[in-house]
Amino acid sequence: MPAIPIADKATLDAVLAYVDELNTRLTDTRAGKLDLVGTTGDAPGTDSIFARLAQIAGYVDQVEGYVDTLETNLGTTAQDASSSGTALQRLAYIIASMIPQQPQSTYIGSYSTTSTSLQTALSVSGKGVLIGVMIKLANSVDGQYPRLKITLDGTVVLDGRGIYSAGYQGPYFDGFNVVNGTSRAYQSNTSNTPIFIPNLMYPFKTSLLLQALTSNSSNEVTVKWVYGKE
Repeated sequence: MPAIPIADKATLDAVLAYVDELNTRLTDTRAGKLDLVGTTGDAPGTDSIFARLAQIAGYVDQVEGYVDTLETNLGTTAQDASSSGTALQRLAYIIASMIPQQPQSTYIGSYSTTSTSLQTALSVSGKGVLIGVMIKLANSVDGQYPRLKITLDGTVVLDGRGIYSAGYQGPYFDGFNVVNGTSRAYQSNTSNTPIFIPNLMYPFKTSLLLQALTSNSSNEVTVKWVYGKE
């Protein structure tokens, strides 16, 4: 049988002294404070350190949920512009819809036709702004009229006709509310004065379409325009 070493009396006395000192220092109050550490099984609350940690962990989970919701609704700058998406998508949509302040190029043009059905006078793809248009018939004939239709991004924004009537000294446009703030804008000098619709400043994001017709194939209609394009 192997020998079992036993400490001498001096060593045992030293250990006993340490135990006595620990017992003296560890009062009931201090022992109670150690109990405040608790265990990992403590429910969330304020009774122990572990209980408090569990409570904090619950708060962190709540905050993470709020952050997830914020990310879902706010979105990211990498998302495409959308009128019904996240906040950043809608912001990008609004910015893209703004009237270009300084179009890269300005275009002036005209188109004439004797067709009594709508003809495409101008078709533009891209982003820009319709600055103004003009429409007129070659001759003043009582009851005959030109018609102009303006479509931006697939939506008709103006569609009206001009009427030459013996009651007026020139043409007036019936149905447009953009000239002189009235539903009818007319000139009072010569009978075939063009009808101008200036300062429209109608923005378009993807497309611009102008269409025109004359009510009588023997009376040519002419459309002129000015637009800016990025």
